[in-house]
Amino acid sequence: MNNVARTIEYTTNLDGWGAAPSDEEQASFCAYVVHRLEQTYPGSDVTAEIDEDALTSVVRSSDDSLDCYAIRSFVGNEIWSDWCGGARAPSGDDLVTIEEMPDHHRASHRAAGNWGSYPHNGATRREVSREEADEIVAADADEYDHIVD
Repeated sequence: MNNVARTIEYTTNLDGWGAAPSDEEQASFCAYVVHRLEQTYPGSDVTAEIDEDALTSVVRSSDDSLDCYAIRSFVGNEIWSDWCGGARAPSGDDLVTIEEMPDHHRASHRAAGNWGSYPHNGATRREVSREEADEIVAADADEYDHIVD
C-alpha cells in the first residue's frame, strides 16, 4: 500500500481463552481477526499474530481519519466476543457480501427520506455465510440491509 498515513497497533491479552490454545486455534483466531478487520477497513493492510497470551493486530491505511479507539474497541470487544461465542470466518462458495446500516445512522436517513450510497452513507460491508446474510436481511424492518450483487 502506498502513502500509509496511519498505523494503528493494538495488543490485548486473551484471558477468556481458558486452557492454552493450540497452534491451530491461534492461527484460526488470527485469520478471523484479519478477516473481520479487512472487511471493516477495506483497502487497509492488516496483520494479526499471537505471542504468548496476547494478540497484536495492526491496521495500516492511507486513510488518516481511521479512529484508533474504534479499532481497539472493535478488536477487543466485538471480534473477541464473537469468537468466544463460536464465530469463525466463513469460507469457500458460502460467502456473500452484505451491506448493513448501523443503528446510529438509521434515524437521520429515515428523516432525509433516503439511504444514500455506500460508503458515503455510513453503511458497512462484510462477508458472511449465505445463511447468516438471509437472516440479517429478513430481520431488517427498514429493509436497508441487503446482499451486494
